[in-house]
Amino acid sequence: MDKAKILEGLYIDRELNRIKIKNNECIPICTVTSEQDAKNLIEAIKDLQEEYEKQNKQLIRATHYNALCIEAIKDFIYHNDTKAIINIVKQLEPRYSNYYTTPVNFAGLNQEYKNVLLRDIAPHHGDIFYNNEDGKFYIFIETKNNNYCFRKDGPDSSNIYECTVDVVGITMIPCYSIHQLWNFLEQYYDDGIRIIKQGDIYNVYPANWESCIGIDKDKLGAMWKAVIRTIRDRA
Repeated sequence: MDKAKILEGLYIDRELNRIKIKNNECIPICTVTSEQDAKNLIEAIKDLQEEYEKQNKQLIRATHYNALCIEAIKDFIYHNDTKAIINIVKQLEPRYSNYYTTPVNFAGLNQEYKNVLLRDIAPHHGDIFYNNEDGKFYIFIETKNNNYCFRKDGPDSSNIYECTVDVVGITMIPCYSIHQLWNFLEQYYDDGIRIIKQGDIYNVYPANWESCIGIDKDKLGAMWKAVIRTIRDRA
C-alpha cells in the first residue's frame, strides 16, 4: 500500500476494552488508552497531512517557477528577448492598477511602520487588498463581527471571502490609493498637504510650505514616500 494512503480516512474503533485507530481500509494503525487520546492523535495527524500538502504544493510551484526563470534568462542571453523576464518581474510585484500601491510596498516595511498604517488607515468599501496565499486582489466590503468581508472576483462578484482582522497585514495586504495616502497625511499636517509638479517630477509639501516630504516621477510614488517619511518623523 502507498505509505501516504495508510493514514487516509482514520477513525476510532472499539474492540472489547481496546481502542484502536484504523484507516479507511479497516487496517489498524495503533492502539491507544482512551478515546480522547485517539481523537487528539487523529486531529494531530490531519494537521500534519494538511501542512504536508501545503508545503508540497509550494515546492511544486517553486520548482516550476525556477524552470521558468531559467528559460527566461536563456531567452534574454541567447535571443535578446526580454518578454519572459518582464512577465516574471510583473509576477514578483503584482499591481491592481497604476492607481494603487503594490503589495510589495507594504510588505517591505518593518512591523512598526505597518502597524501605523493599519492603525491610521481604516478600510472602507471598495478598498483593495492582496491575498498573498492565492495571488489575487480582493475588494473590501465591510467589517462584520470582527471579520473583514471581501468580494473575491471583482466588484460585481457574489463570491464573498471573510477573514479575521488579525490576518490583515499578514495574509491580506492593503494596497493604497492616492486618496487613502492623502487622508493619512492630513492626520499629521494640520494645514493639509499639496502636490507640486516641477518638470517631470512630483513633489509633496505640507500646505504651510515646510520642506518637501516626498518626491517621485509619479504622484503615487511621491505620496508613498511622503507617507514613509511622515511615519518616520511624526508617527
